[in-house]
Amino acid sequence: MPESFQERRRMPRATVAGGHALQMPLSTTVQLVDISLGGVLLSSPQAVEPGKRATLQTSFGGQPVQAELEVCRVSPERAAAHAQGRFRVGARLVALGEADRRAVQRFLKADVS
Repeated sequence: MPESFQERRRMPRATVAGGHALQMPLSTTVQLVDISLGGVLLSSPQAVEPGKRATLQTSFGGQPVQAELEVCRVSPERAAAHAQGRFRVGARLVALGEADRRAVQRFLKADVS
């Protein structure tokens, strides 16, 4: 080590052998393809395991909406050249607050009109 190096650790460390895993929450930008009060279809740059839970944050009419999802199915996108390496993610809504539910309902009614 260079002579100018100053140790800042307060506790001694030891080298650890073997493989270890670190799980961290992953945040990624997705395209919301469609939505109902029961679920969503997303286009994602990353595959997600079915059964995994996630939080979707979006907005409708300027009102922020947050929904808890459970991934049901994942398949590679095949439609267009821009879809290469992307995945279709079907998920069910497992938790949606009352204000969030009303925002989705207003969006769905406006889309049908």
